[in-house]
Amino acid sequence: MKRRTFLKAAAGALGVAGWCGPTWGAGRRFVFWNALFDSYIYRKEFVPWWDEQIRVVLPPYIESEPSSALPYPTLEQRFLLSAFSGEPDLIEGVLDHVANYQAKGFIEPLTERFQAWEEQDQYVPAMLDALTIQGQLWGLPYIGNGRALVYRKSILGKYGLRVPGTWDELLEAARTITAHEPDVSGYMMTTKKGLIRGFQEFMSHVFQFADRVFAYESGAWEVQLDVEQVTQILGLYRAMFEGDPSPIPKLQQGKAALTMDLEYSLGKIAMMPNGPYIFGWRYLSDFQRQLLETDTGIAPLPIPPQGHAGTYLEVKSVMINGFTDLKSEAWEVAKLWSGRESVLRHVSLTGDLPARKDVFEGLKDLVDDATFNWQRQWFSILDDARALDPLPLAGVRDATFDAIQEAVFTAEPVADVAQRLHAQMALQAQNFTAPVA
Repeated sequence: MKRRTFLKAAAGALGVAGWCGPTWGAGRRFVFWNALFDSYIYRKEFVPWWDEQIRVVLPPYIESEPSSALPYPTLEQRFLLSAFSGEPDLIEGVLDHVANYQAKGFIEPLTERFQAWEEQDQYVPAMLDALTIQGQLWGLPYIGNGRALVYRKSILGKYGLRVPGTWDELLEAARTITAHEPDVSGYMMTTKKGLIRGFQEFMSHVFQFADRVFAYESGAWEVQLDVEQVTQILGLYRAMFEGDPSPIPKLQQGKAALTMDLEYSLGKIAMMPNGPYIFGWRYLSDFQRQLLETDTGIAPLPIPPQGHAGTYLEVKSVMINGFTDLKSEAWEVAKLWSGRESVLRHVSLTGDLPARKDVFEGLKDLVDDATFNWQRQWFSILDDARALDPLPLAGVRDATFDAIQEAVFTAEPVADVAQRLHAQMALQAQNFTAPVA
């Protein structure tokens, strides 16, 4: 998505974590699963407000159902098992989840309700487009982000390093920092299997070779990058753990995304691919606040040979379970979650970009100076951000997880791993349905 498109639209945004509010006597339970309420800052700054607001939205005869906090992989796994039961009534998720749930018939189309809502014009069209499948809207967006290179300005300056603009420069800078800066990894990327952030980081590199992962041509879906390009991407993963020293210390293989975020905020990582949400870690200590507010730079992801600028666009949304008997109530809660006040609170806490134009337009006056200065640095990243096509990519995602593991943990030739991944992507494409004309 081009920045001008985003800004024009804005001018004219493991598991489950349910709402843990009070209970109002015996009756039907309303269950909302999301992956945010496990965060300390959400529990402290968002949940008390949410508790008050939900009392107004839900009728008094409906109970809330407290739920344990777990990460996205388990949230998805549990929903795929429990959706038929009607529970949860509402689920929050990342862009990848929407098409996967829709393909299985587990979520409710929102088009009719959305078009009848007086606030429909307040949403950034590009984010709505990312959630539209077969002509229907399946999720109500609340925040979005692009992926960029996040880096420690002081460490690069200490070693006279320029901000890497190419993969070769990235490898060399990371190797230099790892070799000379005690207890600091020059670079880090998600290599723990099964984490959605790992897939998103991989897709950021895919978008450096192609504007789409798949395209519908001559009556069939086709992969838009070739085997050599897949080999280059997996080769970057392999190269990060090669040499003495390696750009990423070999003991850091299998790193989890949230651990990366925490370690960066504590000064243990010099560079990493990330989104604006890492800004939320500033609330934990004065050191983390200073590091994120004054010592962190943001730049486009370094570009591969024969590649171009490109990155992954995330759109987060809430979806209604197609099997719930509380669809109307779920829609009211979805509107609350994606409403102006709620979205403003989301972006103030996380540093993400709002899905609503009435928040995006007034960011400078609606958030504190540090948050606005952070967010505006991400606007240009959206110039080259691309959303995944609304296709059920669970099989592609799982094949990508396996390929990353093979690139990082084995000595198998990267070209062989890439050939296998490309073939699996092409096979998955055969199962995609034709787009609406």
